[in-house]
Amino acid sequence: MLQTVIKVKWGSDIKAECMATGVPYPRVTWFKDNVVLKSGPRVKITDTSANADIVELDLGISNVWYTDAGIYSCSAGNALGQDTSKVSLIVYGKNYYLQLKSISVRLETRPLVKNLTLNNRALGASL
Repeated sequence: MLQTVIKVKWGSDIKAECMATGVPYPRVTWFKDNVVLKSGPRVKITDTSANADIVELDLGISNVWYTDAGIYSCSAGNALGQDTSKVSLIVYGKNYYLQLKSISVRLETRPLVKNLTLNNRALGASL
């Protein structure tokens, strides 16, 4: 399996996109270190779905802090099954370099069940 690690400088902005398709329509959820993420002052989770066949849920984090380092995952599921894609975020700068455990990731996952696919693209930030 591929290992994906994204390194960003403290204070940067990042964005990750998660797209899923399926019948029945899948539910998509973002997690950090296995805890459901919710929008807040610096963290934005936005549904950017352009059509009824694809669910796209974007994760944006502004002004990244060292506490934002961790394992981010996007999970999509429906009555037929679930699939997850993960990425490890490392934050550096301000005289520290914090790396949490590395994880395996499939950037384009194969469906675990018929009619469910998940595509996850993590985009780096300006360094």
